[in-house]
Amino acid sequence: MARLPVPGQDDGLWGDILNSFLLVEHNADGSLKIRTDGTFYSKPSGGIPASDLTLAVQASLSAANTALQPGGVPGGDLTGTYNAPTVAKIRGVTVNASAPSDGQVLVYNAGSTQWIPSTVTSTTVGDATTGSKGIVQLTNDLSGSATAPTVVSTHLSSALPINQGGTGSATQNFVDLSTTQTVGGTKTFTSTIAGDISGNAATVTTNANLTGDITSVGNATTLTSSTNVENIISSNTTVAGKAPTASPNFTGTPTAPTATSGTNTTQLATTAFVNTAVTDATPNAGASTLGLVELSGDLGGSATSPSVLQINGVALPGTAPSANQVLTATSPTTTTWSTPTAGSSSLASDTDVALTTLSNNQVLTYNSTSSKWVNATPASAPVTSVFGRTGVVVAQA
Repeated sequence: MARLPVPGQDDGLWGDILNSFLLVEHNADGSLKIRTDGTFYSKPSGGIPASDLTLAVQASLSAANTALQPGGVPGGDLTGTYNAPTVAKIRGVTVNASAPSDGQVLVYNAGSTQWIPSTVTSTTVGDATTGSKGIVQLTNDLSGSATAPTVVSTHLSSALPINQGGTGSATQNFVDLSTTQTVGGTKTFTSTIAGDISGNAATVTTNANLTGDITSVGNATTLTSSTNVENIISSNTTVAGKAPTASPNFTGTPTAPTATSGTNTTQLATTAFVNTAVTDATPNAGASTLGLVELSGDLGGSATSPSVLQINGVALPGTAPSANQVLTATSPTTTTWSTPTAGSSSLASDTDVALTTLSNNQVLTYNSTSSKWVNATPASAPVTSVFGRTGVVVAQA
């Protein structure tokens, strides 16, 4: 591919590269090559005509010729120029050129057939009537403010109907639905009562109209003999299948209220109550006390298979040791199983161990101050196994 030479590069090749570039449009004698149509393009003295341009360029120029020009004059409701238009009309009606004052609005004036800046007054907006919207004065039955008007309750000329939230009576007060209230007077219900009625009644002056298996006349209520009642009393499928009150034998998963911890009565004890009682009765384990132990700290695993995961906070290796390996600290927080250096005859010869006078039940403990394992008597019972292995740690040559 022909290219121009690059300054600072192409040393000794400039002539060849430049000749290859020129030969793209020139003959070897320096004359221009004839194009595929056999002619050379010569720009006319008056400029390049549109017909000499590509169709895409011609279409772009045609769109530019018909586009809105910055200095052009708009029509319709606008005047001025396209780059600085002015709204002279609204929907064909002229806007008066006078400057408005604060709070004024545009009002149509039929005499001048113009929109004119005007201050809203009672003459601009008519008074409200029962048939049209308008302005209202907060007086008589109304008070408050324009943003929060209120109705003066003492100005109501008649009782507010029930369907509008009132009692329908000029003298009857509302029944309070949320607090205790004594309702006096005889209450007469002219239609069927729906829902529940609670409370006490000295006398029912009219039959409550209870029908079906339970009937009533005045204050007398009667449970009548019927198939439903007899089934409840004698049917084996409904009564015999129920647990008796004496020594019941429940099936499924019966539930009962859980008594407060420490309750000592004949109340039923649920499993939740028993679990709480057992937990509260078992103390935590201590140096001289048997009790609960949490598998955390140096311990892990499960209740049936606990494991020692670390010693004095120093993690043990995740793999089991091989024969004759010893536990060696690799950092203040990690250890590894390693084979003692050949020639050593005891654990004391290991540079990572600093032993003093030994006594029974002592264990190796890592000392972060000296960065060495030292022998010490544990505060609690000695470790009897590591990763399921029992015995003692022995250093061998």
